[in-house]
Amino acid sequence: MSPTNESCELAYDVVNHPAYRIAQVFTFLVSVCAMIVLLNFISRKLFKSVFHANLKSLLCTYFSMNFHFSLTMAIAFGYHTIQPFFANSKCDLFINHSLFKYIHLAFTFTLTTPMLFTISISIERTIAIIKAHNYEKLPMFIGPLLAILTIVSGMIVTFWAYQNEPFDEDLINFILIPSASVNNVNHIFQYFIILDVITFIFNLILLKITRDLNKKENRRRTLSVRFQMEQIMASNKFTIYIFFVHLLFTVIYLSTVLSLWTIGKQYIFTTYTGYTTKPLFSLIIGLVATAFLKTLKIKRKESLRTTIRIAYSGKVGAMNHDNAIFEIWNTYGGHK
Repeated sequence: MSPTNESCELAYDVVNHPAYRIAQVFTFLVSVCAMIVLLNFISRKLFKSVFHANLKSLLCTYFSMNFHFSLTMAIAFGYHTIQPFFANSKCDLFINHSLFKYIHLAFTFTLTTPMLFTISISIERTIAIIKAHNYEKLPMFIGPLLAILTIVSGMIVTFWAYQNEPFDEDLINFILIPSASVNNVNHIFQYFIILDVITFIFNLILLKITRDLNKKENRRRTLSVRFQMEQIMASNKFTIYIFFVHLLFTVIYLSTVLSLWTIGKQYIFTTYTGYTTKPLFSLIIGLVATAFLKTLKIKRKESLRTTIRIAYSGKVGAMNHDNAIFEIWNTYGGHK
């Protein structure tokens, strides 16, 4: 069905509104910057971090999904930025249905899947605390398996949301939800807000449990176990910071989008906020993760020096000394 003259006039008025145009250009530039920051963080920081392989694989996939979200937004809003200059008529401002379908589905998938990763990371953190005494010996397939299951879950959620969507509406923006899928996506967004709040609270509880265990049994542990507990503690702090930023921007973004559907045509300011919030999150989460990982690295070095100084005094020091002599004896004594 061809768009009516009235809908073409409305599309022209919205697309040429100053706030709308600024939002498009801003979103494109922020998305490009976010891609650069996230790629640098993943390749130069996260890959070289001392996190356990399970957590590292989950974090790499989580930040990679945010990178692909930024890539999708850069493509979408790059298109929106230049499209008005090549439109021969006001009706040409509407997006081709097939093009809208594929970019919109990519947008939804890369938007929702990182939200599901908060669950898989929480599961890995729970396993790490339960197996704290032999944390480094945990099977390394747990993280990749959880990552695969999370990605598949994201695909299922996206398919369910648009299972009855014909994608035959005339729309002016790739992130607008087609009317046949609004109710499904509305429910998903509401569930994700609740889910992110619960996950954040759960991880706060995990952090407190880790601290209590560390304080309670610190003096009775060997040096290697203490290092493992310090590693778990640092990893939990990192995920808490990431989840907090994730929760903050997710609540703002999803609440804004839900508001957009309820206020009808008076949506310029809300649209501006909706367009810019999530790409801005991708940029900020990369910067925050880089800064906090650097801080953790500095604190870890200081903690190691302190732990080593303390661990070579008293009963724990004597135990560590005996264990070290025993290891040396087994290593070199067997060659005689």
